[in-house]
Amino acid sequence: MTFFSKELHAASGVYDHEFVSLSNGLDPSVVSEAEAQVLNQLGCVSAGEMIKQRTDSLPDVLVPYVDLLASIYSWKGYKERNQDLRRLSPAQLVSHFLDHGISEPRHWNLGAALMDRRFAWAVHSKSDSHLRANIQAIVHVYHYNVLCELLPYLKILARLGSRVVLLVVNQEISPSSLDDIIAGLYTGAADHQWLRLENRGEDWSSFHAAYDLGLFDHEGITFKIQTKLSRNLGLDGGAAWIDEALGPICGNQAAVSRVLSLMLDSAGAVVSSSAVRRKGFGENSRLVLSFVEKVCDADVSLLSRMSFAGGSMFVARNSLIREFYSALGSICYSREYSDGSRYCGRYAGHALERVFFYFAEGRSDVHGALSWLS
Repeated sequence: MTFFSKELHAASGVYDHEFVSLSNGLDPSVVSEAEAQVLNQLGCVSAGEMIKQRTDSLPDVLVPYVDLLASIYSWKGYKERNQDLRRLSPAQLVSHFLDHGISEPRHWNLGAALMDRRFAWAVHSKSDSHLRANIQAIVHVYHYNVLCELLPYLKILARLGSRVVLLVVNQEISPSSLDDIIAGLYTGAADHQWLRLENRGEDWSSFHAAYDLGLFDHEGITFKIQTKLSRNLGLDGGAAWIDEALGPICGNQAAVSRVLSLMLDSAGAVVSSSAVRRKGFGENSRLVLSFVEKVCDADVSLLSRMSFAGGSMFVARNSLIREFYSALGSICYSREYSDGSRYCGRYAGHALERVFFYFAEGRSDVHGALSWLS
């Protein structure tokens, strides 16, 4: 590139010190004094500033997020991850990103295993609910094979900006295997992590530990997920149940968008799949009622007709989760209750999966309504 051509690019307001160094192969610290004078006189801008100045090129739904776009976009990553764009200059790469790349399946983060689809989905769906919401997925992990089956759902959430936290209670799952899964979910939008917890045999004990660790302290929305495997759920051990529980809430980008819109725009508190909607106290009504007394003042005659999500996978507001555990207090999750059976009512979690929904129903005037999606 000649000096004259660089001057023209600078005059158009798209080159900065770093851009010039890339275009002529120089190190950023070796730009000539004459070049620097021209660039300073013409008022050059960075890639981020160029994006901010080109809001007219953005779809309307993305204009409120121009600062976010400017902060995360990397023209170097965009060029490296898209072989067909290798011959474009840095300024052209920014223009291509604004005109095409945002709405196309394009990578722009060198360290990402998955594409960040937040902005493309907002353009295609004309919904920004996933950009407005602070999302996380808290996953109770015991069965590694089931965790692998959950990956398609976790990838959908990660692509839309969700943070994923694996609460691992099976000590036989190797750190390298967990690291691989976490790395495979990275888009650049959120930092995922896995944590070792004591195995108390229950997903609700892990969820309680997440509360103690402060994972619900921020305002946001949590997808509660677990690696459930049980012969009680059929000969397939619960594989079909997982799809029925998660399909309506995070089976695709549209499902996630619908859930978040319900929670943000319709004041929803809990969203679950209607395919796992259940009623009744199970085989240990005494245990259920003992926890109900701890957390809420409810009409017992109405509780048996209220619904809960069998298997405890749902979406809830963090504020509701915090209030629930605050009211619940300490629980001995390892205790076995004699009134229950092998499959229901033997442990606290069998009661809490019901009681959480009863509590949410009773607090709907504060946190919002419960929704069931098909």
